[in-house]
Amino acid sequence: MKYLYKYTYKGPDRACVELGHVDEVKDFLDARYVGGSEAAWRIFEYPLHSKSHQVCRLPVHLRRGQGVVFEEGREAAAVQRAEARRTQLEAWFALNRSAEPNDPVRSIRYPDMPSHYTWDSQECAWRRRRRGPKCGEAIGRMYNVKPSAGELYYLRLLLLHVPGATDWKYFLRRAPQDEIDQAEPATFRDAARRFGLLHDDAEVEHTLRDALEMEHTSRTKVHELFAEALVWLDVADPTRLWARYQNMLREQRDVGRDATYAGCSNADLACEAYRILDDLLQGYGLHPETFGISAPTPEVVDPRRAYREYNAELRGPMAREQERQKCDAMPLNEEQAPAFAVVSACVADAAAGRHGGPNVFYIDGPAGAGKTYLYTKLLHAVRAAEGGIALAVAMSAP
Repeated sequence: MKYLYKYTYKGPDRACVELGHVDEVKDFLDARYVGGSEAAWRIFEYPLHSKSHQVCRLPVHLRRGQGVVFEEGREAAAVQRAEARRTQLEAWFALNRSAEPNDPVRSIRYPDMPSHYTWDSQECAWRRRRRGPKCGEAIGRMYNVKPSAGELYYLRLLLLHVPGATDWKYFLRRAPQDEIDQAEPATFRDAARRFGLLHDDAEVEHTLRDALEMEHTSRTKVHELFAEALVWLDVADPTRLWARYQNMLREQRDVGRDATYAGCSNADLACEAYRILDDLLQGYGLHPETFGISAPTPEVVDPRRAYREYNAELRGPMAREQERQKCDAMPLNEEQAPAFAVVSACVADAAAGRHGGPNVFYIDGPAGAGKTYLYTKLLHAVRAAEGGIALAVAMSAP
């Protein structure tokens, strides 16, 4: 509506041209325009703007994990200043420690503190409000934290729901007892789960199982799905979900649906899946240990599976058939065909044990002659054979 009024009453177009002396005040008055509705609003001295809420930003950090601003070369002094000053979160803990058990302040959650208290930045303490805020209502908003932040994310979740905390370990001490595990929780994740703040992972489990049971879904894509669930979703119990996921992989192997892990022992399968998950999470700057997933025992693992490239070349019948179809769909010209025949024959002889030593072939030709096309067909042909492994590498002359 404001745009329409101004557009209707804006008057003629104006342009600023600088000739000699510049009078900024006159330029401003000439260039501005005041519509009819705005002029009436200003004549009657109505308020031009208002503020309904005062939003107070509240930091969230782990113990000794608050943000520190420093100048290069003066890091130690900045750390000392940060240790001498309490953050809003630390001051909230201190206020609850000094209060009586039945004091009303013990029932105020951390995000609600600005509604009842003001922050004294000089004393680094919360002071009870004597009057309401000048602009309506004061509300607190904690900084956003992603689920991938681990314990910091679950601490923020606890601060949203649990009042009266006296320190960081308060949430661990006051967490309800688990029916199975009576011990005190060791992490904020466990405490949040016991407080009932985390949903179960049934939906994620169903999604993973459906993906595994689909015929044309590669295991790599399913592993990527599991990694993205850890990074982007609020997984309640990653260790339990990881154990369930490994059981799904073993079930697929045992019923013959997954030839990728055919012949693998349970230990081999667990280590291989863990290694792939580690590779995927590294792309997000994370590790499985970030989510409490520990590495399996590696002593019985086939050493060849320690190489990611080798594992990627292990294909089942369906994948080999796809490679064969890709190879058949690539016709060769009269110059490419002899080279393909020679290399293919050498590979077949080596696979049959009829050739003892390695061979090196050099393909020469100008740009656009089809060298890369020939390499691609050779890769498909080798990978289409049972047990065929083809690693594409690059080299340069010194």
